[in-house]
Amino acid sequence: MVADHTRVPLPPEAGKSNCIARAAPVAVVTVISVAAAIMVMQATQQYGIGLTPDSVTYVSVARHVVAGRGITDYQDRPLVLQPPLYPLVLAAAARLTHLDPMEIARLLNAVLLAAILATTGLILLRLLRIPYLLATVGLIFTLTGGPVLGVSLRAWSEPLFIFLLLLHLTAAVAYARHPDRSRLAGMALSAAATSLTRYIGVAVLPAGAVVILRGRRPLRARLIHLGVYAGSALLPLTIWLLRNFLVSGSLLGRRGPSVETLGSNVQRLLWGIALWFRPPHLLRAVAWSPLLFSVAAVLAAGLLWRALRDSRDRDDRAGEVVWMTAGSYLVFLLITSTTTAYDPINFRLLSPAFVPLLLGLLIVLHRALPEASWRLTRPPFTGWVVIAAMLLMLARPIFGTAQVVRKAARQGIGYHSRAWRSDQLATYLKKQRSSLAGLPLYSNSPEALYVLCNLRAGLSPCHRMHHSSRIVARPEDLAGRWPPQGRAYLVWFLRERRPYLFRPADLCRIARLVALFRCRDGPLYAVRPTKGSGPVPPSRKYH
Repeated sequence: MVADHTRVPLPPEAGKSNCIARAAPVAVVTVISVAAAIMVMQATQQYGIGLTPDSVTYVSVARHVVAGRGITDYQDRPLVLQPPLYPLVLAAAARLTHLDPMEIARLLNAVLLAAILATTGLILLRLLRIPYLLATVGLIFTLTGGPVLGVSLRAWSEPLFIFLLLLHLTAAVAYARHPDRSRLAGMALSAAATSLTRYIGVAVLPAGAVVILRGRRPLRARLIHLGVYAGSALLPLTIWLLRNFLVSGSLLGRRGPSVETLGSNVQRLLWGIALWFRPPHLLRAVAWSPLLFSVAAVLAAGLLWRALRDSRDRDDRAGEVVWMTAGSYLVFLLITSTTTAYDPINFRLLSPAFVPLLLGLLIVLHRALPEASWRLTRPPFTGWVVIAAMLLMLARPIFGTAQVVRKAARQGIGYHSRAWRSDQLATYLKKQRSSLAGLPLYSNSPEALYVLCNLRAGLSPCHRMHHSSRIVARPEDLAGRWPPQGRAYLVWFLRERRPYLFRPADLCRIARLVALFRCRDGPLYAVRPTKGSGPVPPSRKYH
């Protein structure tokens, strides 16, 4: 008797349902990504992309590159404190589209945010095999629950950095599963681009090195791949650092020692991460209530134990890469912020770790709960509990995101905000530009003068380095020597807060200040050196 191997044709409805099932995740990822780009465009339509001092540096460098003036900022200083990739991308897009780099930054960040979400969706659904329900919740939370949208509303390099970090994570997972040359090249190229976007991008190298060394290839082949990966990833950054040394005498720019301790940085880091996943009032309740803290700790330990027990039974290379990427970045952030002075750990500096940490938590949830809990059709009781918890978790972030977008659309951000655009001192200076052209300008916010008045100004004197205890100059060091040009103007914006600068009251001990104009937003001074300035009173201390 011969067996009949003829395939039984499936009904048309079955094929149609399979096509819909395959297309639904792609459609959801596409819709969320496009919605994110629309949010950025809507929030920045009236006032433009948010601008901070770093943003002004990026935009001015891009403008100078387009104009053929080299990689220099609005003060014609070579770019050293930041790597060049983000302003170079702005310049290339501006050259192709004939748009101003400031408008390019707005369009680019919208595209990058959509790309971040699309890449996150790819990682969740294709690499991590996260269930459709959990992946959708994670994708929505990526947009609404963390700092990704916030950094995308400003002309910062973080959106590009996060996108490149996710590309490196994707390439590392692919290499861990199939270690060939093409995937190794993808890891090396994404690592090189990441470190050329932000210096802390070198944090991806340890994660990539561990992935290579833990591979299944012979030891000699793994060492060769490691050398190729590290050399290719570090070569562009090495060339850039040598250029920095040649033009400025410093590899990374002048920075002082940090005033933050390791303990304070750990506290800032943990609190910043906790705020992403729990509302502040619940955090305080858990922190101050021993019972709630104990219950939360037991639940978290139980979920983590079950996830680890399940991961031992499968080849979970993707989960390892995710956690190594997040951990490597956070360790580098703690070390550098403790040893080197820059901004305190905040949502901007933590933002690159958000998506890898969220991916890790989704992996833990997926491994800890039964597979049936994630069914959309007739889920068990635990499934209904999970669905209800997910909806509650998303309610607050979605509401908060709507408020952020509405506020940015109505008030603007940074130097593009309504408050700065209506600044009386900036308005007066814009009208008096021709009369100010004869003498050099100094200000406590030269970036505001560049953006709002199209005026070039130097930074007013510093008595210590930014966020550092290192003294730059004392009043007696500058008395009779500042301004070096002999005569100058000083513009002092009251809304700008830079505690490391000498205040006007301190500058009166250094030079002669004559107020030419005063308003509620600050004064304009004429400045000239004063020989034989008196000593600073003993009660004044400069730290």
